[in-house]
Amino acid sequence: MKMKPELGIQGNVADIFKWLTRRVGEERYQIHIYLVGGDYTWKDPTWTDPPFDYQAWTDSIIFSPGDALDFNYDPTLFDVIQAGSAELYAKCSAEQNLGIFTSGDDEGILTSPGTYYFFDAESCKRNMKFHVIVN
Repeated sequence: MKMKPELGIQGNVADIFKWLTRRVGEERYQIHIYLVGGDYTWKDPTWTDPPFDYQAWTDSIIFSPGDALDFNYDPTLFDVIQAGSAELYAKCSAEQNLGIFTSGDDEGILTSPGTYYFFDAESCKRNMKFHVIVN
């Protein structure tokens, strides 16, 4: 997925590998690529018992600027929407979104500190959503 830099998440796998390490002052930071949902990937959380909890998965990770999210999913069933605000995310509203991605293999870099909100249009009300806090 090629996202615009102003979206706060950008790039593709080639870009991610170019930035696996970077130097800030004298410190080195390792860039991580996270497959969204781990082995479960990006699909309806109610397809398992108990339902998969994307937010719990996200809460177990400390994200840093430059880390990447890798969304793998069936594009005939799902999509990825980056919500424009916490309020729109809470309502599962695609209005004023920062991007709608539909390729089935979307990657992007979390470019700066802040909170990023993601959900699937159809399955959001079944908790196919999460927010990421980048420190």
